Amino acid sequence: MLLSAPIAAIAAAWSIVSATAAYYAALAWVLATGCSIEAVPLLQRDAAALVHVYSLAKTLQLWDSPHYRAPTLSDDLRANLKNVAVPGTGVPLSLFCSCRLAFLAFLLAVNPLLSAAGALYLAALRASASACPDASASGCRLRRVGALYRELLLAPRHWLASWRLNCLVVAWHARVAGASAGYDLEDKAAFLAEADRLGLPVAPYMRGARVFVKHRSVEGGQGIHVYRNFTAGGDWIIQEAIDNAPCLARLLPRGAPLSTFRVVTASVAWLEAREAQRGGGGSGDPAPSAALANGRARALERQLERQRLESEQVCREQGERTKRASRQQQQQQQQQEQERQQQQPPPRPPPPQQQQPPPPSEQQQQQQEREQVRLWSRSASPLLARFLSRTPSPIPGGHSSRPRSRGADAAPPAPSPPLPVSTSIQHTSGTPVPPPASDDGSGGDDSSSLGDGWHSPTGAGSGSGSEGVYERCIEVLTSVFRAGLAGADTDHTSICFPVNGAGELGRGVTANHWYRTGWQGVLRIPASARVAWDEHPQSGHLVAGEVIPEFWSSVAGLALQAHALLAPSVPLVGWDVALPADTAAGEASCLLEMNISCNLFNGAYDRAGYADLAYAYMAELHRAEREAAARAKAARHGVRQKRR
Repeated sequence: MLLSAPIAAIAAAWSIVSATAAYYAALAWVLATGCSIEAVPLLQRDAAALVHVYSLAKTLQLWDSPHYRAPTLSDDLRANLKNVAVPGTGVPLSLFCSCRLAFLAFLLAVNPLLSAAGALYLAALRASASACPDASASGCRLRRVGALYRELLLAPRHWLASWRLNCLVVAWHARVAGASAGYDLEDKAAFLAEADRLGLPVAPYMRGARVFVKHRSVEGGQGIHVYRNFTAGGDWIIQEAIDNAPCLARLLPRGAPLSTFRVVTASVAWLEAREAQRGGGGSGDPAPSAALANGRARALERQLERQRLESEQVCREQGERTKRASRQQQQQQQQQEQERQQQQPPPRPPPPQQQQPPPPSEQQQQQQEREQVRLWSRSASPLLARFLSRTPSPIPGGHSSRPRSRGADAAPPAPSPPLPVSTSIQHTSGTPVPPPASDDGSGGDDSSSLGDGWHSPTGAGSGSGSEGVYERCIEVLTSVFRAGLAGADTDHTSICFPVNGAGELGRGVTANHWYRTGWQGVLRIPASARVAWDEHPQSGHLVAGEVIPEFWSSVAGLALQAHALLAPSVPLVGWDVALPADTAAGEASCLLEMNISCNLFNGAYDRAGYADLAYAYMAELHRAEREAAARAKAARHGVRQKRR
């Protein structure tokens, strides 16, 4: 016991030093060599950490590169991080994006310091919930500090890290793939016009040229405002306000804004097209890239390890059930025998052939249980069979059986499982989605997989090749319900409840404390940052465990269909889907806008599969850049030869 604290201090110090060394070494390697993510000699066993550090260095390398919605990537960072600050600092993150030198200083000095401060703060919060005995409590806290520091520095799990990673991947992809991939639809007006043209349900908007707004009492022309609609070349989208559907309104407080679903969809259509090009234009089975092969190998290892753990757990549960059933049977037999002896005279002994076999002894029961476990373990689990047969995982179904009561005896609902990334567009009930004319639908290797439950193209599409391409390429990453707060204009300030594939809502969290800039945010972190809600904090209505009717067909399916029709090659798109109170006939939901540099809003998702997806895109984007540079060099060489 006396040596536990020094040993824990040494272990925590080693964790901190090794994480810091790996962080600086990986940053320096990428910045100095400009290599592909596959060529980084560090952190290759931790895809999440490698993707995070590589993306930080790549942001610095692409600092002045053109951006699809801003002049440069740095301009986009400054515009979108003005109202975001690390909790407790109050300093807008846009300050560190003022110039390249400021961002480099953030990477080298500020980020490690913030990670250390965050580790100490989180370790102090979790100290009260520690299961360590008093004698080793200090050692547990030290080990926790080291683990938290490593996580925050190398592979943070907060929403800002995933948002920043999404922004980098799509910005890089837009630079390589060009605007033809659908990035121009980030413009909300262009999105509404194109989605409406394709027949997708969108929020109703005014089609007139101008709108005239007059104050009821201000005179002299001062209370008059004229807005020119985007349909006539103006800058404004003029829409009537939408109310929440009854199934959502009853969960929200009075005065809550329109509360929407954020559905994030992921696509590997561009990766598949690149593989098809390397394979000779789509004929035959193209050779997969090294990034995809590495992702598949890691995915298979995780699947096998998870199946082994699940098998052991099921075996233990089965053995316990067998023991309980045997005990209950013995107790019932003994009770029945006692009742018969009390009510009737002792019967004559039955013939030998009618005698019931005596209950098995304890040794016989153990032998039977071992035999059952041995026979059970011979067959593969259903999940492993689905993985090896390349079929998409089913949607988690069923309504929650947890109690809806908020009484003292009601158990708090557990967090809903994440919406599986492998839920394919083939589950939707929409119309078939045609691919671009340049894609023949051959796809690639059907067996490719990029993470636990994240399958890059899985199986052959139903129907013709043109209809099956995006059934294999576009899938749901995560989905959340943003429950707005009373008095807010939009649901950007909200409580985010994750939604699984069956439409069941999980426990809600918030990121509102990340938007406290200025003096009001210095050394002040509200208590709401540490709370997970089962109920809406203002309305008091139970939200966790509620089920949204027909969520998959009306919300998630609509997002998948929109991704396939509007921007199939874009890696990640966040869709804002509303359930209005008044809808047109046959339409239960509508699209508000698409967000390519999308925020996951603390949604639950497959983090390992998401890291593999980002890894594959980064490797392929670097390869595409090198090929483009080689073609440009060859073209310049050809021009010089002609001049000679």
